[in-house]
Amino acid sequence: LRKRGELDGLTNLVMFADKLEAASIKTMNDGFMTKDIAALSIAENVTVLDSWEFISKIRENLEASL
Repeated sequence: LRKRGELDGLTNLVMFADKLEAASIKTMNDGFMTKDIAALSIAENVTVLDSWEFISKIRENLEASL
């Protein structure tokens, strides 16, 4: 998304992509991950979510930043 926004000169899309990335990272730093990500993580307190739950958690964090 960010690259598309950069190529098309769409600053709002670039800003959205940055917020989406930040929300995704925050979700994982807060310990919410899918099983495959958790297997690679060194975090101690991990809550394993299915894909839909993980996307929903990212959405919560994204909405909080908008």
